[in-house]
Amino acid sequence: MIFSKPTGYAIRALVFLGENRDDAPILNSIISKHENIPQAFLSRVFASLVEAGIVKSTRGRNGGYTLIKEPEDIRLIDITNINERRELFGSCLLGFGSCICYVKCEFHSRWVQVQSQIDEYLETTSIGDVISDRKIMHRNKMVRP
Repeated sequence: MIFSKPTGYAIRALVFLGENRDDAPILNSIISKHENIPQAFLSRVFASLVEAGIVKSTRGRNGGYTLIKEPEDIRLIDITNINERRELFGSCLLGFGSCICYVKCEFHSRWVQVQSQIDEYLETTSIGDVISDRKIMHRNKMVRP
């Protein structure tokens, strides 16, 4: 599965906020520049994260965005549920629409297993986990610039 741009941008922005957590709001422009995300697009992403209760927006001179929840309490499934259409996970790989119990294509049984593994990963992986993995990769110089 490939995340949509809004979901990918949301994950990257949340990781940045989690890594730079000092309770001071961080400007959209700083996150945009550091994560190479178009600023206007990032504003829309943050609007959905604010609405979901994951980040807080502060207006004014010292404004910006801060995490409301601890990074360890933000699961990837929380983010994908904001931007991804869940019916895509139940779509047939051959384009026959939704996989329903009585009409199955030849990929159905294996695809259901893959979907289950993806769901488990999204439900058990937090932004805190991603931050920890990123630190390890930075230490080993394995992270994209």
